[in-house]
Amino acid sequence: MKHLKLYKINSKDQNLIFEWRKKKIVHNFLLKKKINQIEHREWFKKKLGSKKYSAWTIRYYNKKIGLTQIDMTKCKNVCNAGFYTISKDYAFLSFEIMNLFHQLIFTKLKFNKIFSYIAKKNINFRKLNKLNGYMELGEFELNNEFIYTSLKKKDWLNSKGFIYFKRKYANL
Repeated sequence: MKHLKLYKINSKDQNLIFEWRKKKIVHNFLLKKKINQIEHREWFKKKLGSKKYSAWTIRYYNKKIGLTQIDMTKCKNVCNAGFYTISKDYAFLSFEIMNLFHQLIFTKLKFNKIFSYIAKKNINFRKLNKLNGYMELGEFELNNEFIYTSLKKKDWLNSKGFIYFKRKYANL
């Protein structure tokens, strides 16, 4: 895991992340399929200006391979979170990225719950979510291609995914 790290985004990442966002492998699994440069700049500025609700690049052997992000919700100690990698070549890291991200959210940032969504057709990732304690809450009302999901800190800490992760990387 020493080769997999999350780094808070910086201004140099703006154009790279916009290019990633336009990739089919990325936008296929996002609610908003297309985004223009102005929308991206506004999103990026908001993320840079926030201490808690931000975004991080995922780096593997110091190569930028994806993005994680957290957004505010109306509920205290609850966030909306997600991540993506920019190529199927990095799919083998999904479990580790997911648990590294959960550790950031629950341990360092002190959230108690994550709300998120997942594409129905993303079967493998849905299996990983269940392994990590996520509950599927139902379809989006406006778009039945996605499912709402939820993960409580206590459910993650008791999940098969976390137990395996903790054994593998004992000094979390």
